[in-house]
Amino acid sequence: MKLLFATDRMHPPHDFSGSVQSTHSLVSRLCAQNVTCEVMASLPYTSFRHYLATAAYKASRKTILLSWSDQHNGYPTHRGAAWRFVERVRRHLSTSRPDALVLDSFRQLGALAAAGLRPDMPILIVVCDSKFTQMRKPAQPLPIMEQVHLLANSPFTARALFDHFGVESTVVPPLVEFDWYRAYDRDPRYVTFISPRPEKGLDIALEVARQNPAVDFLFVEGWPMDRPAWTDLKNQTSSLPNVRLERSHSDMREVYNRTRLLIVPTRVPETFGRVVVEAQVNGIPVLARDVGGLRETVGDGGVLLPPDADGNAWAQALASLIDDDRRFRQLSVMALANAARDDFQPDKIVEQFLSTVERAIRGYASPAVAEFNKPAFAST
Repeated sequence: MKLLFATDRMHPPHDFSGSVQSTHSLVSRLCAQNVTCEVMASLPYTSFRHYLATAAYKASRKTILLSWSDQHNGYPTHRGAAWRFVERVRRHLSTSRPDALVLDSFRQLGALAAAGLRPDMPILIVVCDSKFTQMRKPAQPLPIMEQVHLLANSPFTARALFDHFGVESTVVPPLVEFDWYRAYDRDPRYVTFISPRPEKGLDIALEVARQNPAVDFLFVEGWPMDRPAWTDLKNQTSSLPNVRLERSHSDMREVYNRTRLLIVPTRVPETFGRVVVEAQVNGIPVLARDVGGLRETVGDGGVLLPPDADGNAWAQALASLIDDDRRFRQLSVMALANAARDDFQPDKIVEQFLSTVERAIRGYASPAVAEFNKPAFAST
């Protein structure tokens, strides 16, 4: 089996955000099982700014279409211009001819359909956010939709897909490679907040830190932040001596080694909440907002606050949790147990993914395309 994973986002080592890490973990596991995988991703703008100044580009402007290929992650990764994503994918499909194309969102589906793709190749879309709820459902389905198979990252996402589009999907949770996140010789000192952005509940985290001056907080970059955003964050935390800021880590064990409690005050409906499982692998309880799929992911290994809970409620909840040693120890044990759930185990996730892919490929190998996941909507 040969698979092409394609995204217009960056990929490690340029990006370590949750959905990217999920793809990297899954591809690494698949390669270990002798599945041939390649990843097509984007390069950061700084790389192109350097390239545009080189003699090679000045000599031939067309070379900007080329991809940089490397084995940095242990499998072929082709990196190039995000604004030429569709053309790069189309060209690669014509030469590499994988058995299936795996996308990480609906973003580029319409453009890929317009560019023309092999009609005999199934397309799998791993739905890992709720942005699809902003898409419209056209009167007539696009022809390409008969090639599309949906993989939801949680039961919440599967329900949302069905409610919004009226289509079924296969639930395949994000793959968390436990050994990549399990910290040893832990020194838990901080209440940790990952991806300190407004939509992730930055205002709540700041208020919680302000009302708990005796507690040390660690704010860690998740999605890459540009210089203005990082400067603004530094300014907002400058009056809080108990808050430590750190850029994203390629090895999150460095973060979880120092984390006592993880807070997830997100204001958006997280479809899964990968950081929850990463933390719970270390017995770290989670204090989270009860939105999206977080209730399903947190399980008994944490405390959920109502969606309308304000900064005061969060500050009080955190203080009571930290001050109650017995309850905290119980939550720590339950966090470990929740991370050990059968549906979070990497081997099972790989098995679910491969089963879905093989079923899709068999459908196109048969005389008649199998009736499987034919959503009637377009990417807009």
